[in-house]
Amino acid sequence: MISEELPFGFYVSLLGPGNGYDQRLWRTALYRAFPGYSGGRRLLHQQVDHLRIFRNKIAHHEPIHHRHLVADHEAILRCLGYVDAGLATMVRHHSRVPEVLSRRP
Repeated sequence: MISEELPFGFYVSLLGPGNGYDQRLWRTALYRAFPGYSGGRRLLHQQVDHLRIFRNKIAHHEPIHHRHLVADHEAILRCLGYVDAGLATMVRHHSRVPEVLSRRP
């Protein structure tokens, strides 16, 4: 069976340098996937790559307690807002992350 799923890193790589992605993908169509974003592809790549690294640390059970988790949570919401502002608002409203972080020692 062929999987139709692609890893998060694949999508992050579409925003990265190389292979003429800026000309062939970003300028022709990919920017439309981020209607809430108005900057350049390189900065967007840095932001989502930061999230990819954070996600991988969690997936591989690496410690994250030393990180600025409030900033990480805000970065997730900001990038989500680039794709869908309404969804970002809904996630912010229902997220328990701030509550959980406020209880940590």
